[in-house]
Amino acid sequence: MIDCPKAVAHYAISSLFAEYGQATRVFSFTFEDERREVFSSGKTKLVIGRTRIVSEITQESEVLSYAILYTGEHNLTGGVRAFRPRRITKRCFGRSRRRTTRGFPQIIRLIDRHFGHSSYC
Repeated sequence: MIDCPKAVAHYAISSLFAEYGQATRVFSFTFEDERREVFSSGKTKLVIGRTRIVSEITQESEVLSYAILYTGEHNLTGGVRAFRPRRITKRCFGRSRRRTTRGFPQIIRLIDRHFGHSSYC
């Protein structure tokens, strides 16, 4: 059985490789992006966003934030968690934007710090 955070992780990862519209249906979920930014350098990509996920089966919905860093081949790290207040998420977006110019190890530490045990590797 797949829960909302796992579905959002799948959506965020696949969105690095496929073009999705503002609202996208994947399996039995609809994803409505509220914010999404993609940063890239060579084959390395970072996607950060928040999306409303709606179950087509139960009609339940929740807003989750995500960050996925792809560094090539099969190397991914990232996290998904319940959306936090705008101030905290805005700070995370700003830090990620600045750190893309400083190096990806710092981004991995930021993802670990922001998403804690809700991370995917």
